[in-house]
Amino acid sequence: MELKITSKTEKSFLGRKEFVLKGKSATTPSKVELKEEVAKLTSSAPELVVIKKVNQQFGRQDFEVSAYAYDNEKSFKEFEKEKKKKVEGAAA
Repeated sequence: MELKITSKTEKSFLGRKEFVLKGKSATTPSKVELKEEVAKLTSSAPELVVIKKVNQQFGRQDFEVSAYAYDNEKSFKEFEKEKKKKVEGAAA
C-alpha cells in the first residue's frame, strides 16, 4: 500500500493535526492498517490516531483518507467519543 500526505492542518486549540492522505492499493485497506500507516507517516502513537473517512470509488485502486492525530491522550479523550460495547443478552 502506497500512502502520502496531501494536506496537513494543525489545530493547536484542539490538540490535534488533521490530515488528508491519498493512497493506492489493490483492495480497500482496513482502518486498523490505515491507522498504523498514518501513525508511521505522522510520527504519532497509533492509539492517538483516528481514521475519520476512507473514500474509494468502485473498481479503482486510488483512495483518500481523512485522519486526525492527537498530541496527547487528554485531548484524544476529550474530543473523541468512546465506542459503545454490545451487551450480550440485552433486549433490543
